[in-house]
Amino acid sequence: MKKLIFKLLAITLVVSFTSCNEEYKDDNDDTLADRTTVAYFAESGSTLFVKEEEVGKLDVLVSVSEAKPYDRSFAVSIDASATTAVAGGFDYEDLNLSNLVVPANAQYGSFTVTAGDFNNSTVQGVNLVFNLDDVQDATLDYRLTHTVKIQRFCPIYAPFAGEYFIEEITPIGADGPVLNHQSVVTLYTLPGSETKRAFMTNNFPNFCTTPNQFVIDLVCEEILMPVGGNRGNCVCDQGTPYLFGTAPTPTTFDPNDDSVFEVSFENDVTGNCGPSVITTYRFTKQ
Repeated sequence: MKKLIFKLLAITLVVSFTSCNEEYKDDNDDTLADRTTVAYFAESGSTLFVKEEEVGKLDVLVSVSEAKPYDRSFAVSIDASATTAVAGGFDYEDLNLSNLVVPANAQYGSFTVTAGDFNNSTVQGVNLVFNLDDVQDATLDYRLTHTVKIQRFCPIYAPFAGEYFIEEITPIGADGPVLNHQSVVTLYTLPGSETKRAFMTNNFPNFCTTPNQFVIDLVCEEILMPVGGNRGNCVCDQGTPYLFGTAPTPTTFDPNDDSVFEVSFENDVTGNCGPSVITTYRFTKQ
């Protein structure tokens, strides 16, 4: 019986494979040109750092689901109602948004944003928001806005990476420590970011044991939480997220020395388990 089943399966596979080959044997440039393509921004957002002695540039990518054997024009516009950045070299240089194309046989096109004057830039940053308006021979779908955050960059000379002993130095409440108190964690640089570092930790380890990524942002000698905060995975109320946000007075760091530093954050921004409090952890390099 097993031999018969195996033979039937083999025949079915051969037939299916042959059918697929027959179905797509004419999949050449002509058929590719006739297919419907979906277009969208490759990412929902990106950061353009403004540096003191360097012209900052950023390419914003528009993706298409399928390449075509010819150039395709695309159009984007600035969303004035959502944009806080100022053109004319203040926050960013005037843009050339004409004659934009997705090249033949490619799956993305791009346009470039150039940063403005360093002296006008801020640590908090400003937003430049784009709308994707049209892509030739494509249907717009999925991700049709892209936000470029234009933000001052201050160089970080020490790596701020590797193994660190962390300890909670503010009074520990009745629910126990917030993160992995008195333990060694590995701090690493987030891919694609010059300022963000992250480590894995439990949130309220007395109650929840699943590790969660915790991100800090080293911005011009201040230690901030990422935009939107760090989302905790140990909650009291399922209706609202548990968030760790930037402290009203952020802790500072020395960009040349990563041996010891402290991280303060607002614990429970949304009041998921009660009023928020400021919690501070000390990081000591091992």
